Amino acid sequence: MNAYIIQPDCMSIAQLTTDEMDLNKLYKLLSTDVKEVRTIDAVGDYSNPDNTDLIYIDDEGLLIDENYAFSFNDNAYFGRGIVLGNDAEGKSTSPMMPIEYYMKSIRLPKGVLKTEDFLKPPVILPFDSLEDVVDLINE
Repeated sequence: MNAYIIQPDCMSIAQLTTDEMDLNKLYKLLSTDVKEVRTIDAVGDYSNPDNTDLIYIDDEGLLIDENYAFSFNDNAYFGRGIVLGNDAEGKSTSPMMPIEYYMKSIRLPKGVLKTEDFLKPPVILPFDSLEDVVDLINE
């Protein structure tokens, strides 16, 4: 089975292969140098109803002072993410969407963010050029 791991701590999205994905393996893969994962949640791709993949995230990612983050379809999540598909019985499978779909849809800010600064999770926007960033700052 394939899975995609979203690693904002490494600024990467990569495919991995595993025989199966159990809860302990999810905890281990989602943990980083700043946070050990003990509880998880799953979020879907609400922008694409045909996509039944789930992104598993750290359910307590906002409960520490600083954490890595990523955004997917304008929603921010703190910590790493694991993308898996699922079958009719709810068992994990390889994702239905190709990794390129997620590479285009996910934004990875550099470094850790102070979670206390975000009463509402941040929106991480892509910029076409450095000039776009300068223009936004100067507004």
